[in-house]
Amino acid sequence: MGCNEGDLTYEVLQEAQKQLPNVVIKAIGTDLDEELIERAKEKFTANNHMLFAALNIMEGDSLTNFMAKHKISSFGLVSCFSITMWIHMNHGDEGLKHFLKLVGTVSNCSVLLEPQLWKSYRKANERCRRRGIPELPYFKTLKIKDIKQSCIDVYSNFFGMTLQQHDDETPGWNRPLMLFSFKP
Repeated sequence: MGCNEGDLTYEVLQEAQKQLPNVVIKAIGTDLDEELIERAKEKFTANNHMLFAALNIMEGDSLTNFMAKHKISSFGLVSCFSITMWIHMNHGDEGLKHFLKLVGTVSNCSVLLEPQLWKSYRKANERCRRRGIPELPYFKTLKIKDIKQSCIDVYSNFFGMTLQQHDDETPGWNRPLMLFSFKP
């Protein structure tokens, strides 16, 4: 989710195919931005193991409808990069909780996510002000400030997943990543 032009989705697929050479692996990239999805489709048109779709997962049953349309019951890995903050600031604390639970519900194995730090929220809100864009709707009312702990609460306590890896700054990425998996 939040696949942008699909480059990271492609890299994850390549790595998964190397790690599991005898398994057919497919990757699905979704993003809210239809223009980015079109670029991803053009860029990876020859790869029949990749599917890209413009999807607002916070909109009703859009994710479950998409999954039903493509006969997908669950995903082995759900990755979410650079989206928790935007969901949180546009849908509030309850929206963030709903999103985290939705992601956990569609995963049958692992969830990899980048929980943005609170300082990123302040920077994003400041960028909006400088550009004359209205302040993000929920910014001033958010009670959840520790996004990492919220992820742990949802995936460990609600789903019974284990935090497999937590890097405050992943080498070459310089962003925090958290990997949760169901116990083997």
